[in-house]
Amino acid sequence: MRAPSVTLNGMDNSRVPIAWFVKVQEARAVQFPIDVGVVNYPAFRDATGDADLRAQVATLGLGLQANEHLSLFAYANYFDIALRGQNRLDLSLGTAQSVSSTEFDTTRQQGALGLSYRWGPSEQTWLKLGRSLERNRIDSYPGVIVFSQQVGLLGLAGQPDKTLSDLQLRHSLDTRNGARWSVALEHAREKQNSVMGGLGPFVSLDANGQQQYGYLAFAAQNAIDRRYTAATLALERALGKTARLDAALTATQIRHNVDGRSVLASSSAVDPSDTTAARHDTERILSPRLGLVLQPATGTTVRLAYQDWVRPLTTSTLTRVDTAGIAVEDRLLEAGGRHKRLAAQLGLELGASTFFNARLDRLRAHNPGTLGVDMRTPSLPFLEEMRNAQLVNLSSTDVLEDTPSFETGTLNNLALGVNHMLSTQWSAYGKYLYQRGDSSYEDDSQASGRTSGKAVPYIPRHTAVLGTTWASSQRLYLSGRVVYRSERFEDKENLTSRPAGWSLDLMGFWETRDKHWVLGFAAMNLFAPASTRQTARYVVDARYRF
Repeated sequence: MRAPSVTLNGMDNSRVPIAWFVKVQEARAVQFPIDVGVVNYPAFRDATGDADLRAQVATLGLGLQANEHLSLFAYANYFDIALRGQNRLDLSLGTAQSVSSTEFDTTRQQGALGLSYRWGPSEQTWLKLGRSLERNRIDSYPGVIVFSQQVGLLGLAGQPDKTLSDLQLRHSLDTRNGARWSVALEHAREKQNSVMGGLGPFVSLDANGQQQYGYLAFAAQNAIDRRYTAATLALERALGKTARLDAALTATQIRHNVDGRSVLASSSAVDPSDTTAARHDTERILSPRLGLVLQPATGTTVRLAYQDWVRPLTTSTLTRVDTAGIAVEDRLLEAGGRHKRLAAQLGLELGASTFFNARLDRLRAHNPGTLGVDMRTPSLPFLEEMRNAQLVNLSSTDVLEDTPSFETGTLNNLALGVNHMLSTQWSAYGKYLYQRGDSSYEDDSQASGRTSGKAVPYIPRHTAVLGTTWASSQRLYLSGRVVYRSERFEDKENLTSRPAGWSLDLMGFWETRDKHWVLGFAAMNLFAPASTRQTARYVVDARYRF
């Protein structure tokens, strides 16, 4: 894979302070693996061929300080990806009369306008408007469905589309008694229209154990209209010199209008199955958050938090996403999902060069159910690029391999970490994370209607990290870490396992004396346990600045 890019960013203070960021990038990849869509079967890749991939990205950011009170911001992003498979999807029961290759196209356009107005040293207002469009086209995507004693191979096609508009407002005020009050309002409207279909052969066993062949066909349509509104009142207040209170209360309303219909026909069935699914209701949720920060001694900080949080349907929320310095666990929630969490965290300085931290928490997460195709969680994936950062520090890089997708789950966590400065240029760290949990999901084949006792996807019971960072006076930066993960699963059904084992990550960069050239490299997931789902990755990054 190669991904050349051109970035222009700078600042001008000749009249009013203005900053800009422009980046265009094109990526091309060959031998890109195609994951087969599976139902009731472990995940695997299409062995008949890989794909060629092309992606184009354009990002624009502008910041303007009109005067000492008013600041303005604008952001726009265009992302287009086209995948062309070299695979052979044979839907003709081996006669090669109906062979096709996978195609997948996605286009996303996002924009945001914002301002902040400082009324005085202790009072400020923020406003943000956003809109995003997403268009998808899928053709001849391989899918495998397993039900009881029946297996089907489908060629999937569809056009899922989504639009999202949001408005956000936040105002904060510092009072004379050391308190900071803030109020935030958010409103979003999400619309989706999706059409999907599939056709392909199946094989089943009859009552005598004989194989029977036939064809399956299905078509589905889904229309979604959601309205999200939330109001948050928050308070931060010092309680003497060694304690601080953090409290927030959010009232959320989500109006759902979902209408879906699916038809499944089989050559062995007389009548097709025609199913409709609808949801027309309004959720109203009152979710409090309460935290306390204590500093009983110099170098010692204790943080306590209760978090009842609903993930907004908006992108880049203006509302605070931490309580007493403990961030909410948004990695486990889809948009509209809710978690309730109790957490305690200790930070302790052990001398001038060593820092120890520990966290204990219990979390209960509930993600909304899905009716048909539902592209839930929005994001601004290229906004982070606008930060003035030239490198990635492995010590702060998340060890979670992918985003978990599940319905309901509970996690009990214990995290321990220590950082030590060996010299002014060399540091080392160690982390251990124990996560014990279970999840459940709706299952019509069970008498209770649910399957429970499953692990939360991508969450290993044990995770250990040992790492080091070295920064040279010759503008050379090197970092590395070894990571141990116990067995974990990719899916909520726990059908696709990733084996336990160690892996090695390496990263570094070198900068020329005149700071024009920056040369970087990375080698990730080295020596990981053999698995078709995990591969080593190598990156070379060369940048020229003028």
